Amino acid sequence: MLGLKVHSLLLCALVFTLAGCQAGTAPDGARTQAESTRGAYQQIGYNSVLSTHVEAVSQQVNGVDEAVSVVMGKDVSVALRVSGIDRFRLKGIKKEVSTKLKRDLSDRYTIHVTTDKKLFRDLVNIQGKLNHGQGKPKELMKTYKKINDDMHG
Repeated sequence: MLGLKVHSLLLCALVFTLAGCQAGTAPDGARTQAESTRGAYQQIGYNSVLSTHVEAVSQQVNGVDEAVSVVMGKDVSVALRVSGIDRFRLKGIKKEVSTKLKRDLSDRYTIHVTTDKKLFRDLVNIQGKLNHGQGKPKELMKTYKKINDDMHG
């Protein structure tokens, strides 16, 4: 009887040990899907590091409350949130951000800057999808091009 209890105890310990070792590993299918999604976003030219840098540079301009940026390929799109009395200086703020970015990035990129609230929301949305691996790359690229067209250059 005692031998049976010890044997059962050892068997339970073995089962729990094996189950615990495998709990943290992702299935091969999930890992492969995440890697392929990341690779697909790289193929369309999404650059999250440069997007973060562009946001930081844009927020240095006086009057900019918040900035969101998406960089895909050779296009840099920045939407600015400007509030209060600074809204009277929208054109000057956009020009200053654009000039600062052109100096920082040289002629390697086409820079699009907007203060439109809807486009700001759209860029936040697409940036979130890109950063979290949501959405199909072709559809995101199509949406991104539409946003850039709405910015008028």
